Amino acid sequence: MTLGGTYAGKISSPFNGAALYANGDYSAYNQYFAFPTHSFTLRGASSNSGTARVDLQIGGTTVGSFYFTGTAPTTQTLSNISHATGPVEVRLTVSTDNGTWDAYVDYLEYTN
Repeated sequence: MTLGGTYAGKISSPFNGAALYANGDYSAYNQYFAFPTHSFTLRGASSNSGTARVDLQIGGTTVGSFYFTGTAPTTQTLSNISHATGPVEVRLTVSTDNGTWDAYVDYLEYTN
C-alpha cells in the first residue's frame, strides 16, 4: 500500500502497519473489482482510549467507516458494501481527527 498525507508513516507496534496521524493521511492501493458488492475487514487500533475513525474510500467515494477504540488491535467489518467496479483505488483515510487520537491500521481484507 502507498502511504500519503502530511504525517502518515510506518509503525512496528502494536503491529507492523501504518499510522495515520492527521486529517488527510491515508493508505491506498489499486484493485480491480469484477463485482460491485463486498465485505471489508480492517485490523486496527487507536493510539489511546479515544475512538479512531478510518474511512474506506473506493474509487473516490466514501463507502463506510471503521471505528477503533483503545490501543489493543481489533478487527472491524463493513458488510455488503456497494462500490465501483473495474480498476479503482482503495483508500483508508483519516478525515475526522480532532487531535486527540491517531489511527493505526494493519491489513484490509475483502470477501464476496
